[in-house]
Amino acid sequence: MKSKKRVECPTCRNSFHLENWVKIGHQILCPHCEEMLEVVSQKPITLECVYASEFADIEEQDWLTDFSER
Repeated sequence: MKSKKRVECPTCRNSFHLENWVKIGHQILCPHCEEMLEVVSQKPITLECVYASEFADIEEQDWLTDFSER
């Protein structure tokens, strides 16, 4: 059984090997673009940019809408 899986960085689209034992929530640095990535799914292993998800959370907050209405 292989201990590594080939995955693709969602930012730079380069692929690299990642250990199969990673769990959801683990953060990994892309060896190509040095973007911080988070494991969001295990089967298949799916990565998401850490900072993109933080900005998405901010955009969903009501205070941004309230501020623009003032």
